[in-house]
Amino acid sequence: MESRDLLLMRRTHALVLGLLTALTGGEILAQALPARFEHDRVFLEATAPDGKPVRLYTDTGGGFNTIATSVAERYSLEPAGQFESDEEKGELVAFPAFLIDAGIPRPSQDPWMRGNLVVVPDNALETQGFLGTRWFAERIWQFDYGRKTLRRLDSFEPTARYVTLALGFKHDADGKRSLNFPRLTVAIDGQPLEVLLDTGATGELTEHSAAVYGLPVGSRVAASYVTELHFKHWQSRHPDWRVVEQAEAVTGTAFPMIEVPVVDFGGVRVGPVWFSQRPDPIFHQWMSQMMDRQIDGAIGGSALKYLEIVIDYPNAKVHIAPLAPADR
Repeated sequence: MESRDLLLMRRTHALVLGLLTALTGGEILAQALPARFEHDRVFLEATAPDGKPVRLYTDTGGGFNTIATSVAERYSLEPAGQFESDEEKGELVAFPAFLIDAGIPRPSQDPWMRGNLVVVPDNALETQGFLGTRWFAERIWQFDYGRKTLRRLDSFEPTARYVTLALGFKHDADGKRSLNFPRLTVAIDGQPLEVLLDTGATGELTEHSAAVYGLPVGSRVAASYVTELHFKHWQSRHPDWRVVEQAEAVTGTAFPMIEVPVVDFGGVRVGPVWFSQRPDPIFHQWMSQMMDRQIDGAIGGSALKYLEIVIDYPNAKVHIAPLAPADR
């Protein structure tokens, strides 16, 4: 017969688990990350052994997982061999224990980087580190833009408040997933648009757009992108849609932005959403070669800020729910 204390402990555990499941919409919470949402861009922060902060940017539309040279040298990060691709090469260091201790999990064991970080010059990064598709791969992630939280989940069973959409990923000749850039189909103006699901899409405000956001010139904000072809089509079809010329300059070139009234995520309609124009080849040629089909842009935080999304990489799905009014 079970002891009274053991029985009480088990009942308490069951109660906590049930409450946690109810509060999080059906998912089993695995890990809450030390995330900061700034203008709908998602950063992670950890404290290094010397008490100094180390800050990393997260991006489902980015590639390599990297760390700044100054961080690798200051904390004597363990060498982990060489990284080399057709276009780039560099030194690898082991994923530092102080990041793991802060609640930032080590990347999966991809064949190129083997769960390690590429060391890059400090001036190549906005922050001290960067976590892209090779960090998000093979896991389930909950971005709650209302509560400003990022969680890694063990599993997820969507309730009725979620819409579930398929994600497309590039596969090799053997049918194995070769890259983890997620393609999503949304609808704008009643027409489907194939886009990269890009939580890290960023825009830098110019003197022409800063007032629109009520922020200083040079501020970096979450963005979404679209090809020039689609941008001009929308502008021609809807002259009433607001356009700001020379509005966004994160690349060093000042591109125009257009305000789309509604983006439809499989029936979850949100807006308005600002899109920055990009030259057609950036998506039709360069980015599309890493996707399972041609895309025409990227959906980032300028649209996702209205949502809670759960990106399920193993099952190639994204679950989408509108924010409750109190969380907006």
